[in-house]
Amino acid sequence: MKRLRTISLRSLVVGLIAIVLASIITWIAAHILIRRPVLDMVRTAHRREAGDTSAHFPKLNSQSELGLLSTALSGMSDKVDRLLEQKEFLLRELQHRVMNSLNILSSLLMLQGKHTSEPAVREQLIRAQQRILAMGAVYRHLYSADITNRVELGEFLQMICHKSERAYVGTARPSITCESDVVEISGSDAGSLAVMAHELITNALKYAYPAGEQGPIIVKLKRGEDGLLELSVTDHGRGMPANINIDRSNSLGFKVIMATVRQFNARLEIRRLDPGTGIAVRFPAQFGKESAPEAGVIS
Repeated sequence: MKRLRTISLRSLVVGLIAIVLASIITWIAAHILIRRPVLDMVRTAHRREAGDTSAHFPKLNSQSELGLLSTALSGMSDKVDRLLEQKEFLLRELQHRVMNSLNILSSLLMLQGKHTSEPAVREQLIRAQQRILAMGAVYRHLYSADITNRVELGEFLQMICHKSERAYVGTARPSITCESDVVEISGSDAGSLAVMAHELITNALKYAYPAGEQGPIIVKLKRGEDGLLELSVTDHGRGMPANINIDRSNSLGFKVIMATVRQFNARLEIRRLDPGTGIAVRFPAQFGKESAPEAGVIS
């Protein structure tokens, strides 16, 4: 009876050890054959979602279900890569064609301006040509830098300030300084913001100082402590008339500015300084999203 009990106990211990070993072997096999490949595929999917096109799905046994899944995901990602390459090529071709069209239009406006005898008409044609040149500079920068996705807005502001300073026609050469934080936006948004910045700078060049006088114009792109991004153009000139209403102005330049302000759900502020004027456009903390406050003018 005692021997039978001993044999039963040994059998129980051996059975438990066999169960533990079987569980360990099953876990290892499941980890190697199922869990690890699934985790690899998940990590690859996350990397590709973040924009890493060099990430590839693992090559598994094509006869297994996971192998079939990995092969299907690889085929899908390769097709997405080819579509992205086609998109980038078409976008660059579009930029090139738009750039050429803007150059042609600018030349036509310049020729038309030379053949008109009306000063007001000539001035409007010059302003239109300047706006087109600003857009052309943006597309030329996008094209030459091979940018198809995110761009650094500060570089555009530096370029616009430099070109505005060189292109200014007057007895006194303007002094334009530009300070900018690093802000990345989409290429399409960069075009709109570049045109708006050009309008703000042009208005300061034209109206801030009396004819023949020279003064500084300060352009800043900064993110404040409240998280709001602000684009400001400031001068130390004679100031803006007290009764001006930018939102109802008949000026095409102001209409362009306010249209861009509304496009990005931003807010425009007129700051009356002593001396001078500051015009600031404050963008929402989550720049480019629709959760921003409603646009308006504060003076």
